Amino acid sequence: MTAFWEGRVPSRLLEEPLYGGVSRCSPSPSGRSPPTAGSTGVADYWRLEWQLAKTAEETIPAWDSHALDEQRFYNIACLAYGSDPKNLEWIIEMTGLPEERAFYCQDEYEQAKYAAVWFREHFKRSDDQPVKHRIRVIYDSPPYHLEGGSDLLEKVKASGELESVAERASEFFVLPRDLTLRVTSCGAPDSWYNINSGELTLCYERIAHFKKLARKLPRLNPQTTDTLSPINQLKH
Repeated sequence: MTAFWEGRVPSRLLEEPLYGGVSRCSPSPSGRSPPTAGSTGVADYWRLEWQLAKTAEETIPAWDSHALDEQRFYNIACLAYGSDPKNLEWIIEMTGLPEERAFYCQDEYEQAKYAAVWFREHFKRSDDQPVKHRIRVIYDSPPYHLEGGSDLLEKVKASGELESVAERASEFFVLPRDLTLRVTSCGAPDSWYNINSGELTLCYERIAHFKKLARKLPRLNPQTTDTLSPINQLKH
């Protein structure tokens, strides 16, 4: 998401189905097959979000810039299925994706993939370009009120996942400036990007919320490999 904002993409490429879904469903720069297990895992997380009882303050209003949790679930499921309809028919049954939507999922996937590839080709760093700017990861102290906050910090650091993402983005894209990924307390399970300061905030409360959901995460396909292991490690 940060790369899309910094790239000043002149369109609605910022729609969540693109940066939240096709990145999980489309082939990697090396040409490997789409990570279906990861995309269906993301969809299942959104199903849990959708079905989780919420207070009035936690409910996403219709006018919000983010899609409703139920829509996010079906959008990601559709992109996952559309990436390989011949071999992924089980997604329709396991997610309850209606056939009326599934009929167009391959077209949706191709459209989103085209946009993602366009962005990658326009903003990737060439081999002869030096890395001038990087994304650094900063961990603020977890809040005292967050149960198991210190343990949560240790597990997130030990996974190295945030540093890995920051390093890959810094190496792959031509960043216009140095950026920051800050893990801090926000008082609510949230995350956002501040385009003025170039800082992406990930809240401890958000990570704790993922930990809570991970305990309930069902497996959409028992035969697939779970590529969400860094988050699922938080369950223990």
